[in-house]
Amino acid sequence: MHQPSRRFLLRERTAAAHRRVDERVGSFDTVEAYGHYLTGLYRFRLPIERALRGASFPHSLESWQPTLVGPELSADLLALGLPVHDVPEWPVGLLADDSSLFGCLYVLEGSGFGARILLKRALALGLDRGHGASHLSRQASSDSWTVFVSALENADGLDMERVVSAALSTFAAAEKAFTRLEDVE
Repeated sequence: MHQPSRRFLLRERTAAAHRRVDERVGSFDTVEAYGHYLTGLYRFRLPIERALRGASFPHSLESWQPTLVGPELSADLLALGLPVHDVPEWPVGLLADDSSLFGCLYVLEGSGFGARILLKRALALGLDRGHGASHLSRQASSDSWTVFVSALENADGLDMERVVSAALSTFAAAEKAFTRLEDVE
């Protein structure tokens, strides 16, 4: 019996969560709205990226590195005169095993596709790699998705329920980061 690819299984099982995050991000048509997006993304990505620096990567991902954009996000916030706040730690259990790690990375690496669209919007606002949109430029120019998907499809011993659960938890963290912004406004 034919098994669907892990990538498409994840896409199908996380579609509603992904849609909610996209709705929270919205479309920014002013620099102020872009600043709100930047702040939410910083709150979402920084804790995960810090945790990933200490994570143990499985053999199938040994020569690959995720596209981390924390330093660029900080620089983009500062370029727009926005504060760089402290962020909470990412729950350790969400990266505790290979399956959870793959689920989290699926969300982070997949965001590179959205970055290409968001970069066009940022450019229309007069932002670019050198001022306010360096994180989008980095993500949009990364080609790590192809390598990641290949590793996902070929990794041994993944528990797909745990992969999906971790991806959903990662999307939930993004939704929370952007929701907190709406609560503050």
